[in-house]
Amino acid sequence: MRSRAPTAILAVSALLALAALLVGGYGHPARAASVDGLVGQLNAPLQASLSEAIAEDTRRIGTLQPDINRLGGQLDRLRSNIDVASAQLTETQDQLKTARSRLVLLQVALRRDEVVLGRQLVALYEAGSQDWTSVVLNAKGFTDLLERANFQQRLAHRNALVLKHVRADRLAVKRAEARLQTLEANQARELDTLVQARHRIAVVYDQLVSRKTRLVGKRKRLRAKL
Repeated sequence: MRSRAPTAILAVSALLALAALLVGGYGHPARAASVDGLVGQLNAPLQASLSEAIAEDTRRIGTLQPDINRLGGQLDRLRSNIDVASAQLTETQDQLKTARSRLVLLQVALRRDEVVLGRQLVALYEAGSQDWTSVVLNAKGFTDLLERANFQQRLAHRNALVLKHVRADRLAVKRAEARLQTLEANQARELDTLVQARHRIAVVYDQLVSRKTRLVGKRKRLRAKL
């Protein structure tokens, strides 16, 4: 309390002196100069306080800017990565649709060929079991008999190869479909991870930009007061 008394007395004395000068008016140059000097002395602490506040806000703005720049760069890279990942996922989905459509066609063709080839094999078996004796009897010699037997074997072998080929195609398409499904799932997870990372960084980035905006506005108002 004792340490504050002289300051308070000086402040009261200064106010009284200022009031006396103001009452006396600016009629005399010396009095006007005294008033200006006293006003300047009274405003000096306020000006110093405003200057310190402005300097502190400037320092805070300077501290925020590197983080804003860093996060802004990360957001730009994430946007680019998201565009690439999205394009890759779309391409994979298109390939998967094509594979599934081809698989449907192969399954239809396989069922049709199995029916046709099955009928041919049955007919071949029945013809062989019923007419083999007549084939032997009607053959024009041993060479003709071998040719007829060889033809039946080649036909059966060809039918088996066709059926095997169709089944192999269907199996290959099924494997491609499974691979594309796995790839699609992995790419979708990767894209979702990138989107979530962008959201988290964007939240922090917006907070820093908002804080900087408030500090810039505050500093502008302080400078106006100064």
